[in-house]
Amino acid sequence: MKNKNFFSNLSLPLTLGILVGFLALYLSYVAGNWLLLFIIGLLLLAFALFARVQQGSWLAPGAFFALYWAVFVLLTLIIAPDFDVRPEGLLWILFSVFAVYIGSVIGLGKMLFKTVPSSERQTKIKNLSTYRKSNLNFPWLKQLVFLCSILGFGGVIILVLSAGFDISSLFSIESISKMGREYSIARYSNLTYREPELAVFLCIFVYLGALFGGVLFAKSSSKRDRLIALFPFIPAMGYMLILTTRASVYFTFIIWLSAYLAAYATITKGIISLFTRRNIVLILGFALLIFAIFTGALMSRYAVTIISTDSLFNIWHQLRVDIFGSGTAFTQWFAYHWQDNILPSFGIFTFTRPLIMIGMNQFHLPVTLAEIGGFSTNIFTLFYSLIMDFTLIGSIFILFVVGILGGRAFCQVIQGRYRCIYLLILMLFYVFTLCSFVGSLFSYTTILLAWIAFIFYLLFVEIGRWLIKINQKMC
Repeated sequence: MKNKNFFSNLSLPLTLGILVGFLALYLSYVAGNWLLLFIIGLLLLAFALFARVQQGSWLAPGAFFALYWAVFVLLTLIIAPDFDVRPEGLLWILFSVFAVYIGSVIGLGKMLFKTVPSSERQTKIKNLSTYRKSNLNFPWLKQLVFLCSILGFGGVIILVLSAGFDISSLFSIESISKMGREYSIARYSNLTYREPELAVFLCIFVYLGALFGGVLFAKSSSKRDRLIALFPFIPAMGYMLILTTRASVYFTFIIWLSAYLAAYATITKGIISLFTRRNIVLILGFALLIFAIFTGALMSRYAVTIISTDSLFNIWHQLRVDIFGSGTAFTQWFAYHWQDNILPSFGIFTFTRPLIMIGMNQFHLPVTLAEIGGFSTNIFTLFYSLIMDFTLIGSIFILFVVGILGGRAFCQVIQGRYRCIYLLILMLFYVFTLCSFVGSLFSYTTILLAWIAFIFYLLFVEIGRWLIKINQKMC
C-alpha cells in the first residue's frame, strides 16, 4: 500500500519531467544550441534557489536579483526559442548576478547564515493589520495618491484636447483608436515631435503616485485604501491608450511594485511566501491582462480594425521582441564585442538625464540597433549601459556596490530600523533590478523628477520625526 502511494505521488512529477524532456528535444531541434543555453538558464535558477536558502528570503537583494534574471532568461528561451541568444552573453549575465550576490552578502553582514531566521519565519506576525499600523508612519499617503492620480489624469485630458477631441471621446473606443493613430503617425513621421509639454509634465505625478501607492498598498489592510493605492494605473492606462506606447503602464507598474516590495519587506521583516497557489494564479492572471492591454495598444497603433490570425500573430511576435528582444540583443552584442577595447563613457549611458539636467548636454549617444526576429531594437539591457560607461571590470564593480547597498538597506529594515534612507535605497534596488532588462532608470526625465519629489517627501518625514524627538526630550 505504501509503495502504491509512493508511486502515485511520483506520477505527476514523472509525467511533467517527460513532457519537459520532449519540449527540450524539440526546442533543441528548432535552435541548435538551445540545450546549452537552457542549461545556463537552469544554472541561474539553481543559483537563485541557493541564494534564497542562504539569505532566507526572496526579497533579499542577492536572491531577488538572481531570481529575476533566471526567470527572464528561461522565459526567453521557452517563449522565443527562435531568437539568436548567444551563450557568451548568458554567461556574463550569470557572472553579473554572482557579483550582485557577493555584494549583498557583504552588505547583509551574513556569510553562511540566514538573514531571515527560520524560527521567525515559523512564528511570523500574527496580527499583521496591527503591525502595519505601527510601522511606516507616513502622513497623507491616501491624499497624495489621490492627488497625484488626479493630476496625472489631467495630462490625459490635455492629450485628448490637443488632438482636437472632447472629453467624451474617452468613452469611445473608436475615438481613442483615432487619437492613438494620430499620435503614432506624428511620433514616427517626425523624430523631433514631442507631446504637449504640460501633458509630459503631468506624467511625473503618475509615477510619483505609483511610489506613494505601492507604500500605501503594503501598509494598509483596508480594501478601500488598497483600491486607492491602485489609482495611478488609471492615468497610466490613459497615456498608453492615447499615445499607443506601453512605457507609461510598464514603468508605473515597475515603480509601484518596487515601492510595495520595499515597504512589505520593512513591515514583515523580509518574510514572504512568493510561490503560493494564490500568487501564481494572480501572476498568470496579471500576465494575461497585460497581454490583452498591450495587444489592444498595438492594434490601435497599426490601425488593425479586423481581428485575424495573421494580425494576432504579428502582434504576438512584436510583443515577444519588445519583452525578450533586449536580452537577446545584449547577448549578440556581447558575443561580438566583449574583447573590444571599450573606452569608458563615465555615465553617459547609465545617467543620461541627470547629466543633461546639470548642463552636460554636449554629448550624443551612439545609436546601436539589433535585428531580432525581423524587428529592430535599440534596447540592450542595463548590462550594456554599464559596460559602455565603465568597461567590463568597472561594470562588475558597480553591480558589486549595488549589491552591498541593497544588502545593507535590507538588513537595516528587517531589523526594525525604519529610517527613510534605508527604505529609499531598497526601493531603488528593486526598481534597478526590475528595470534592468530595459536599461537604466535614469534615462527618463519624468521618472527621475518623480523620484526627486519622493525624496523630498521622505526628507520632510524625517525632519518631522526629528522635531518630535526634540520636543519629547524637552518635555
